[in-house]
Amino acid sequence: MENMESDNRLFLVSISSAIEDSEFAGLARCTKTTISEATYVSLVGAIGVSKRGSLLLDLDQFLMEREDRGINVWCEPIGNRNSLRN
Repeated sequence: MENMESDNRLFLVSISSAIEDSEFAGLARCTKTTISEATYVSLVGAIGVSKRGSLLLDLDQFLMEREDRGINVWCEPIGNRNSLRN
């Protein structure tokens, strides 16, 4: 189990470095990875819905080409920002 955690940390560092050394630096950051190659990212700042989808698809494609073809990128939810519900 300790080995898996170590591998997971190395994968997280690898993904984080890839994002920071790319056109996605400052737009997204890797928050966690799992053994099953799920990679969670959070977007930095407010990005409109129309741009968010294409940004995530581009990031997914970039990471598949650079790091691992089996990677799955998931965007962490920011939370409900609808002021009518608060």
